Amino acid sequence: MTRENLSKFQGVANVTKVTSDNGAVSYLTQSSTFADETNRLAACKLNTVENEKKHVLFLFNNADAEVGRYYLGKKLQGKTPAQLVEMKHCLCFFKSFNPNTNEWVPCVGESKGDNLASSAVSF
Repeated sequence: MTRENLSKFQGVANVTKVTSDNGAVSYLTQSSTFADETNRLAACKLNTVENEKKHVLFLFNNADAEVGRYYLGKKLQGKTPAQLVEMKHCLCFFKSFNPNTNEWVPCVGESKGDNLASSAVSF
């Protein structure tokens, strides 16, 4: 795998181009921590919705309004909201460019550092 820093890509500054060993190319924005993202959005609860086709994490404010929606990275899929809160120290938020839709997709992953999930969890 190789990484290359791009000063700008598809309207976003400071993007990392990742080329996998199999030749697949990904474009990722710089990441932010769980604390940074939740503070920025004034979020205090999270929930997930998962089935065969979607894996989404939602953030909510204290009025229960949705303030963030993110695709769950593969390593996080299947985890309950409570498990994700326990992992908050190692979660990172970023955007990944989808060449099929020509859009940036908000994502959450674990820094290296037909079921619907349970109800929202405060953190």
